Amino acid sequence: MVKIKQISVGNPNRVLQSDAAGVVAEIPKHRIITGSGQTVGAATAVLASVPLVNGYSYAVKGWVVGRESTSGDSLAGRRSSMAKRVGGTSSVLGAGEGALASDASVSLADADFVLGTNTADLQATGAVGTTINWWCEVEYIEFAP
Repeated sequence: MVKIKQISVGNPNRVLQSDAAGVVAEIPKHRIITGSGQTVGAATAVLASVPLVNGYSYAVKGWVVGRESTSGDSLAGRRSSMAKRVGGTSSVLGAGEGALASDASVSLADADFVLGTNTADLQATGAVGTTINWWCEVEYIEFAP
């Protein structure tokens, strides 16, 4: 039988796991955050931000829904990405999972993960002639071996 113990080292967000043989590995963290925002015309709005810690890699998935404020026309879908921060340099790679499902009047609006200042931001982009209220839920796993 393998005995596992968990230890915390300096950073309270970092939990390590050690087995009987002394092999140490970090336990990945799973978190869910929510956010919202509004776009007027083709402007952008950051709906939620995932902080990127140096030396960590992230799997990020976001559900997004938007509703035009006067017509009620809507759009919704999911976005995913990989993000990391190495040597103080952050990057967000790959995004999207196809077009958001939408009514015609908001079909040019979209959302994607973009690089913020040491964050992976779920950013919405509106459509000309619309005011869209957005809501999102972002789920992410952070890991550092």
